[in-house]
Amino acid sequence: MISLYLAQLEPFVRTMLIAFTLLSLALHVHRYGSSNYRNRINALRWNADRQEISFRRDERWLAVDKIDSAVVLPYAVVLRLKTEGYLLPQSLVVMFDGLPEAEFRRLRVLALHGAYVKAPDGV
Repeated sequence: MISLYLAQLEPFVRTMLIAFTLLSLALHVHRYGSSNYRNRINALRWNADRQEISFRRDERWLAVDKIDSAVVLPYAVVLRLKTEGYLLPQSLVVMFDGLPEAEFRRLRVLALHGAYVKAPDGV
């Protein structure tokens, strides 16, 4: 269906669409396909007693203002973290084989039942 649509376009427009698609694919593979993706979350620090969460990205620690949602599965924990300086929430997926068994179990309990982050002062 798409090929029929592309066949009816002018050769210049068709070439530009193909070039744009290939460039977009190359940028996506370069950014997300490489093992040294610069925006990945390298570490998570969750202090349940003080209700503080921070994560390390680009060799600096960022404090989490709010957890939008937490999904706990038998094999993974998915957190949507809202931080200062980022417009959209950041997603963090922790798989069961990424942590020792006891630490993963504790993370699951905290994600299910924890009061994630302390409320801001004055609210």
